[in-house]
Amino acid sequence: MRRRLILSLITLAIAAPSISAAQTRKGPPPAPQRDTLAVALVSTDTVAAGQVEMVVRGRHREVQFCFEESGLKTDPELSGTFAMVLTLDTLGSVSRVDPSWREWSGPDGTAVESCVMQRALTWKFPVHLARAAPRHEVTFQFSR
Repeated sequence: MRRRLILSLITLAIAAPSISAAQTRKGPPPAPQRDTLAVALVSTDTVAAGQVEMVVRGRHREVQFCFEESGLKTDPELSGTFAMVLTLDTLGSVSRVDPSWREWSGPDGTAVESCVMQRALTWKFPVHLARAAPRHEVTFQFSR
């Protein structure tokens, strides 16, 4: 009996701080993050699309930085969709970025686009992707 009481007290001592923190949290629980990326190919090679998507998802933080710094700082309600076509050179580097479609809730979307396109020019893709299909369209959906 005494042993059970000691074990119960130890368990309570360990769990109490986390229970207390959960009860004092202010505001709603964090919302799940929406997916902000879709990749489409100018060609029909779906294997290449998956590989392009992996590379672009690896650069998600750069794209998010552009949205937060170039868009949300001046317009906290900014949201929109932006698509661009990436053209790869024979070494897998992005040689050209062309905007293909846009829809923004405010004028600051163009600053986000410029930032994303500038960053995309530094991205590297596997060489075989450039040979298989050198043009890839990438679409980003931005929302707060």
